[in-house]
Amino acid sequence: MRLEKIAQAAALVKEGARIVVLADFDHTLSRPGCPITHRVFPTNAHSMGLTLGEQFDRMDKRNTFPLQATHSLDEKKRICTDWWNESHKHIVNAGFSMHNLPTYIDHANITLRKNFGYLSDLINEKRLPFVVVSAGIEEVIREILHDFKIATLQIAANKFVTDNAGKIVDFGPTLIHSYNKDGPRFRSLLNDPTILDGEYVVVLLGDSLGDLIMLEGIKPRLAYTIGFCNKPSQRKEFEAAFDLVLDRDAGMETAAEVLLEMLGKRPVSEHLPIEPRNLPF
Repeated sequence: MRLEKIAQAAALVKEGARIVVLADFDHTLSRPGCPITHRVFPTNAHSMGLTLGEQFDRMDKRNTFPLQATHSLDEKKRICTDWWNESHKHIVNAGFSMHNLPTYIDHANITLRKNFGYLSDLINEKRLPFVVVSAGIEEVIREILHDFKIATLQIAANKFVTDNAGKIVDFGPTLIHSYNKDGPRFRSLLNDPTILDGEYVVVLLGDSLGDLIMLEGIKPRLAYTIGFCNKPSQRKEFEAAFDLVLDRDAGMETAAEVLLEMLGKRPVSEHLPIEPRNLPF
């Protein structure tokens, strides 16, 4: 099925369809074990004499994080809405400044999956629309990806509101959490939503079943989904839901390989992930 879908996508691309890459950020583009983007602020709170880390820990316990398989979808949405709204309130009340954001991110030590640079090089070389749809924070994601200079990057995520001095005073009106990032919602946050018009193929990268919600309400000719299974106990669920499942420590070279096959730059075949030095672009 994997090979058949890639071959179908390659045929559509040859006929003129474009490839759109939709990707989650936290623990999909970033490495599992790193802080999520919201945790950039509790990590730095101690230097300001704040107890934000403790507040986040209490939120996790009160809202039963992490989510359990026994939670219904409605329960997951309610829990996520409560956690995100409360976390935003605490971040705003702490009085952080955007001027210090690069320092906050450095201290939090968020790193990307290995070989992300090869994926971004391919995206830039082929001018593929690259849309990060994240329940995280747009400004944090943009700063982390800045040095890769991805010309086609668009980010749909929770967004700061700042005052004239750069102090974070609120979040934007559109809340994005792990179980509500459907097509109409994230499309409304894009600078150029027309990339989701016409003939296109989606390659989706995610690390949770909730990331598949990105496909709801959009109409690609074909969607190929890649799941980074960060918890071995979820392997069977991932194999049932995603077209291709990668292990927790996987890098981005396999995603780049799939794109190359769809672009007709590499034959569609069953093989091991390629070494980045062999990427033909």
